[in-house]
Amino acid sequence: MTSRTLQAWGAGCGYQLLLRLGIGLLLVVVTFGCVLIVTVLPLPAGVEREAVAAIALVLGVLFVVALALAGAAGLIIWRARQLDAAFAPLGLAGRMFSLNGRQYHGVVGGRQVDVYYSRGPTLDIYVGTPLLTRLSAARRDRVGQALAGLLNRQPLALDDAHMSEVALYATDEAWARQALNDARVRDQLLRLTDDQAPGVGRFEIRQVLLQPEALLFRVHHVRTAGITAEAVREWLDRLAALLRLLEGAAPPTVTEPASAMERTLRSDRGGLFSRGLIIGLAVLGVFLVCLTGAAIVGALTAGAP
Repeated sequence: MTSRTLQAWGAGCGYQLLLRLGIGLLLVVVTFGCVLIVTVLPLPAGVEREAVAAIALVLGVLFVVALALAGAAGLIIWRARQLDAAFAPLGLAGRMFSLNGRQYHGVVGGRQVDVYYSRGPTLDIYVGTPLLTRLSAARRDRVGQALAGLLNRQPLALDDAHMSEVALYATDEAWARQALNDARVRDQLLRLTDDQAPGVGRFEIRQVLLQPEALLFRVHHVRTAGITAEAVREWLDRLAALLRLLEGAAPPTVTEPASAMERTLRSDRGGLFSRGLIIGLAVLGVFLVCLTGAAIVGALTAGAP
């Protein structure tokens, strides 16, 4: 058992820190350069050096901001093309999700497939199913076990040495044990959650989450270069094979319907983001109006005799 989650969090924080330090360093260099140039540059008579310095500083800051935005836009476009090349061959229609993510929707092999690539980066692949129960599988991790302990949840214990590194949780444990008696089910779970297979990113965390109406394959800290048409096809084939085995077993006795939030996150996550953005902007607008009104009232009160 490894602390892969902590390693991934540390790597993500380190990357963000280096990115911000790089932008900050570039800003300092540009600012210093502008000041140095204005200091030594001969100016025509009557031109105030302070005014020129102020203009140069503003232009320098705008240059750094424009450069950062251009770099971000270029990265988003490059990533979109790479993801489209992986999912479009399967007939999945892609479009933007949030500001820097992608989403894909369509039918593959007679099943509804919904895909989201979001910040993290995290890849979520949903495959539709009529099953109405929950079963989760992921490689054992110190952080995951600690969180499960806080929630008073214990993983299923199986008499299979190969499954000893996989943490399994189910709402219907009897059904889950019966399904897991099939070696083919265990094999698919082992392969889907394998974080040591060739091509897997150093910090990737793979989870298989059966929830009402969908089987979710989630990859945290996914290596974007590893999302290829071949890899996506293999993932979908394994997920479909796993669902056929689970659906072919005796039906679970402990069931529950999918929540409205689960359905929204699966089928219309982009709309949820848009509504959240509108609400956030509305709250910000009200705050600014109230702040401006308070400032005006304060000014009028202060100027009153």
